Amino acid sequence: MQGYFGDKRSNPWHRIIPDIEKYWPRKEIGRLGETLLLIRAGVFAALDMLSLAVAVDTPVSEVLKVFVGESDWPAGKKAARSHCSRLAEQLIAKGELRFLLPSALKRDGFGYLLGPLEKAQWDEFCKAKPKIKRKKLDLTALEESILGSEFLASQGITESRIPEDDERVPALVEAYEHYVVEYEVNRTSRLPHWSETEQTTLNGSALEEPGRAKQKRQETHEPGSQTDQAELTDYVAQRTSTKRSQAKTKKRRKS
Repeated sequence: MQGYFGDKRSNPWHRIIPDIEKYWPRKEIGRLGETLLLIRAGVFAALDMLSLAVAVDTPVSEVLKVFVGESDWPAGKKAARSHCSRLAEQLIAKGELRFLLPSALKRDGFGYLLGPLEKAQWDEFCKAKPKIKRKKLDLTALEESILGSEFLASQGITESRIPEDDERVPALVEAYEHYVVEYEVNRTSRLPHWSETEQTTLNGSALEEPGRAKQKRQETHEPGSQTDQAELTDYVAQRTSTKRSQAKTKKRRKS
């Protein structure tokens, strides 16, 4: 894909999907979907966002349209990644979290999504609190949530509903309450304490404000320091050497 901007004829990413759909042999129409999925995976991998290939429900043709609309590879890659990251943010806001994996997002440079994603997963888990319905402990919502499925697996529970008189019910409800407390404590202790005005990179690391960087340089390079003195000494020595050379040249000319 990087070669597209240098040679569009040899790398026709601007028309590859329409051409495949138009000229694909009818006798092999069953393989069209598989081919498009492979192209989708390849495009997302080339743009270093394979973690969003399944999670983001958008046609690969749309991603390619954003990509080829830029002037060069860095701009095209950045535009496509920004477009898909906005779609991922929308998924998180709507609570559609099933295919958003924190480790994969972090690997692909979307670390800034981890905070909102973790909060959304936590909200989903809390809303899925098991309740007694029709004389059964309903675990359906808990089972469908990411943290909930992990919790049930840790408790050895495979059913989605348990009779309320089952001896496991009190222990399960108590374990849920303990999990809520422990997870909340661990989650808050791991939150980064950025200031309100501090910006972050796409990987989630803090960006230093220009004013602060300038202040640091001034603090580490104050007038009268050893560095300044060394530079002043070098400058004086250089000027002295130059003047001596000019004086010698004048003497030779006079003689």
